[in-house]
Amino acid sequence: MVALNRVAFIGNSLPRRCGIATFTTDLQHAVAASRADLEAVIVAMTDHGQTYDYPSSVGFQINDDRPEDYIRAAEFLNGGQFEVVSLQHEFGIFGGEAGSHILALLSRLTMPVVTTLHTVLFEPRKVQRDVIVRIAEASAKVVVMAEKGRELLRTVYQVADEKIEIIPHGIPEFAFVEPDQAKAKLGFGNRAVILYDAAYEAYITDPNVPHSIFEIPGARDVALGAGALLALRHDAPVRGWVEAGGLADATDVVSVVLAFPRLPRTLRWMVLAVVLTAAAAASLLAPGVDEPEKGARGA
Repeated sequence: MVALNRVAFIGNSLPRRCGIATFTTDLQHAVAASRADLEAVIVAMTDHGQTYDYPSSVGFQINDDRPEDYIRAAEFLNGGQFEVVSLQHEFGIFGGEAGSHILALLSRLTMPVVTTLHTVLFEPRKVQRDVIVRIAEASAKVVVMAEKGRELLRTVYQVADEKIEIIPHGIPEFAFVEPDQAKAKLGFGNRAVILYDAAYEAYITDPNVPHSIFEIPGARDVALGAGALLALRHDAPVRGWVEAGGLADATDVVSVVLAFPRLPRTLRWMVLAVVLTAAAAASLLAPGVDEPEKGARGA
């Protein structure tokens, strides 16, 4: 086996706050620390409209919505004579339909690519399946983290079994912290904390485990509110989130009306007034949410 001297990772990088950034950064650190003469760098994906103070371990960054950046990244990797590239793939971090911009980079590389798929969809849309198939074709190996991932790659995406490797996710070793202490440190107090990823819904087989965050009491409103805030942060349309919240409030109205006789007499009218007000407010606000202010047009 020939020892590698230059390795590159394509993915998100800290200080961007997301799981792939943490994973890719930890992986780069571990590989770089494995041998003093081994160089390991990250080609970092930067999401639209954002800037990050990347560390020196990031050798190049790609603005996810700029096709030309993917081509320049390929030139950087080829010119740097990296011997292998590790692609950390997750839906939503690459630009183009279903992340298709990454294909322009992969097709230009002169070294082997090892792709880690962090999510393997059970029922992908055609364009999602096509992109994953092309990524697999461009890769010397495709890494998944569980046997279910291997099964899906073989049956849904027709990836050859000899190309697939299973490497469990793993995390750096941390000292155990009691959940109550961690919540207090983060300012959550005694409130419940929900961690949910809809991408894993297809893997849930226990009927007692919620298949949707909306099946968890109180989580629906939190999810809708967080969606609206993220849309505002990224200067994306907010109207759809307001309309979704209004629809949710409308279902609350129906639920309250149906349960009205069973509600405490002292509270039933107040509860009905609250849900009616919320639904009415959403219906009035939604049409004008994304409209420009008067006098702003052409400014």
